[in-house]
This record gives sequence, C-alpha cells and structure tokens, in this order.
Amino acid sequence: MFRWGIRGPSAIFIAACFLLSLASFNVWVDWRKETPFSSDVDQYYAYLVATVIKKDLTFEFKGAGRYWLQNKKDTVGHKVPKVSVGMAYMYAPFFMIGHVVASTSDKYEADGYSKPYGRWVHWGAILYTILGLVLLRSILLRSFTELVTTLTLATIYLGTNLFYYTNSRGLMSHNYLFFVFALLLYLTVKWHETPNKKHMIGIGATIGLCAILRPLEVLIAFIPLLYGVSSKETLINKWNLVVKYKVHLLVGFLAFWIPIIPQLIYWKWATGGWLFYTYSNNEHFFFNDPLIIDMLFGFRKGWLVYSPLVSFGLIGLFTRKKYAEFHLGITLYIVIMIYLLSAWWCWWFGGGFGMRALVQSYALLALPIASIYATILNNKFLKPALFVVVAGGLYLNFLFTWQYKKRIIHWDSMTQATYWKVFGKWKVNREERKFINANWEKPDYKAAKFGNRGLEFIKVKEEKQ
Repeated sequence: MFRWGIRGPSAIFIAACFLLSLASFNVWVDWRKETPFSSDVDQYYAYLVATVIKKDLTFEFKGAGRYWLQNKKDTVGHKVPKVSVGMAYMYAPFFMIGHVVASTSDKYEADGYSKPYGRWVHWGAILYTILGLVLLRSILLRSFTELVTTLTLATIYLGTNLFYYTNSRGLMSHNYLFFVFALLLYLTVKWHETPNKKHMIGIGATIGLCAILRPLEVLIAFIPLLYGVSSKETLINKWNLVVKYKVHLLVGFLAFWIPIIPQLIYWKWATGGWLFYTYSNNEHFFFNDPLIIDMLFGFRKGWLVYSPLVSFGLIGLFTRKKYAEFHLGITLYIVIMIYLLSAWWCWWFGGGFGMRALVQSYALLALPIASIYATILNNKFLKPALFVVVAGGLYLNFLFTWQYKKRIIHWDSMTQATYWKVFGKWKVNREERKFINANWEKPDYKAAKFGNRGLEFIKVKEEKQ
C-alpha cells in the first residue's frame, strides 16, 4: 500500500527541498549565459525551437549553426540533431508556458531563448526531481520507517550530484530520468498488486520514454520484467503471471513505441531511413577494455569519489532485506550499466560534476540504501556513527558542488594532486589557484576515440578566473 500523506518527516523534508531549490536559484545556478540553453542542453532544446518558433525541421533557418547537426552521404539531404527528441518531450510543458509569457510581453522576444523560456524550463526541472522524490517516498514507506525514508531521501538528493543536476545544470537528462525511473518503480508495484491494462500501458510508455531519452536506459526494463524474481520458484511464478496476462504484455509492448515513433518518422522523413545513428564520429564502446576502477574511484570523475554516500547503495546490493522483489532487476541494471558506461570511449562523459551518467540510478539505489540504513539503525552502537557519516557526506556534497561552480574542481581534468590540494576548501588563494591550474590534466578526446583509454593527457592551460 502506498502512502501519500503530507504529514511526517519525509513529507516535510521534500517540501523543504522544493522551497530550498526555489529560494537558492541565484546561488547554485550554473549557466554560461542568461539562459541554460548551451552545450548538450541546447541540442535537446533544438527540436522545440525548430518546431514551435522556426517551424522548420530541416534546420535550414538562420542560427541553426549553433546545433550539432548530423548527416550522411546516403541521406535525402536534411541534417538532423545529434540527440534524440526525448528531452524535448520533457521540456515541452514548461517551454510552452515560457512561450506564452514571452509572446504576451513587450519586454521579451518570443524567440525561444529569452529569459521566460530558461526560467520556466529550469523550474520544471526542479519540479521533475521533486516529483521523483515524492514517488520514491511512497515506495520506501511501504517497507521502511519514516526515519529511514527521510534519511534515504536526504542521501539521494542532498548527498549526491543529483542536487547539482537539479539546481545548477538541471536541464541535462539525468534528473528527468531520475523522475521517470521512480515512476516506473511505482507503476511496477501497482501492476503486480492489481494487474490492469492501464498500469501496463504506463510501464510500456515509461520504458519507451527512457529509451528515447538515453538509448542505454532501455535496460530499465529489467525492473518490471524481474520484479518478484528471487529464486527458481519465483521465476516460474513470474512466467505463469506473464502467460496469464499476455494481452497486457502485448499492450505494454505497443505502448513502448508511443514515445519512439515520432522520432522514427522524423528520421525517415529527414534522412530516408527509419534509423539514424547520430554518434557516427568514431564514437563507440571498447567492450574489451572497460575502465571500471577509473569510473568508480578515479579522481577525474570517480562516482564514489565525488558522491561517496552512493557506496551505501552498492553495499546494499549484497542484501535483499525489505526490497527482495526489486533486488535482481536493480542489481542487473547497475552492474551492466557500470560495465557499459566504463567501456564507452569517453568514459568520463565530457564536462560535468562527478559521474553524471549514473545520476538517474539513484532512484533505484534508494532501496538498497534504505535497506542498509534500516539494518544500521537497529544497532545501538552503529546508529550514531551513521548519522555522523551521512552528515559528513551531505557536507562534502555541498562543498564539492560549490567548488565545481567556482571552477575549483575542473569539469574533466581533475587529478589526485589537484583533488587533495583543494579538498575541504570553499575558496583558494592565488598560490593554490596557480598550483591547480598547472596540474590539471585534460583528456585527449581525439586519442580516446581511437583506443587511448586514459594514459595520455594534455595539460590544461591556465585559465583566467
């Protein structure tokens, strides 16, 4: 049974997070311009500008040169965005509010890039994260106490780079996927408790949305497929359930294509083919050389270095207490995703704070984190230590986030020397700045595409601060 009440510490915590995000807008926002539409975000946003503002999906309008457009010799001639349309779906409701505000104002241009667009889409990003926390709360409270739930939500939101990817660079795909993952957890439980086609349509469409947001995230299908499977007997029971509700499964499969079909139609119209691989510039996986240690523990972008509280979630995968139904699906997703991401040519995933490619997984890791917390809180000797460790992790996350915003932590060039030089410092003096500028090491992106797995770097030039 889900709990949706607005009372209790966990509900108060979520409300406080929402107010904190709104109140601290000018503190944490990390935009290169007045609006957040730059780099990857501008590419996601391109579909909305082309469709609503320019009414030209050929991208031949003035200013389209800012987008990373792709084409091939055998296409019909239209260039297409490098990214898929998924994020445009997520932006759309708040983009339209911004468009109405700009269109009815004498102060702003209705060009897709004036202040109302950026503000409304950013506030939408915060809302998606908060809704994800609300869904997670309802799921956690089915098996855990208010204390465990509140502590887990605090870890997920305030103790990881989800906070940065909500409040500073909230228009990247990660916090949106966090919300969609939480929604899938909820729908999975609902269908298994009360099987009906409505919930299965939701499951199918949600998985399809994940796939069109970031294709690798189709692996989230493990969650509903393996829900309740923990032994040979439960696997047989699950198969019998699938057979019994095979029509539901068919409906879910059809719903899976709902978010994807518009993209396929667009590619067919623009390029002549139903599928179009936009990462064609020698960007691929090195499956025989995954850099798992670097990805988890490296000072450049190490997941557990910059979000250490995530360690509780990985440790929790070795238990199944109170979340046995989800355990197999979550474990497979995490293990396979770590392998695949560490095998990608750009395993540090360009510029960003921490291992951004795994931010969405926090929705899943909330369950093993809660399981570990519940176990520790039942031990009167370990209980005080847990509060100290979590408080320390929250402090570190705010410190790291501030350092990243102030360019004390570099977006892709951190080293062991620079990490320890600035560790614990909210600001650096001139000598410290000189040291870190001289010791940052920039990855050789071109070499990485051809198999250099991180052994050679280019020194970063001193930057004006």
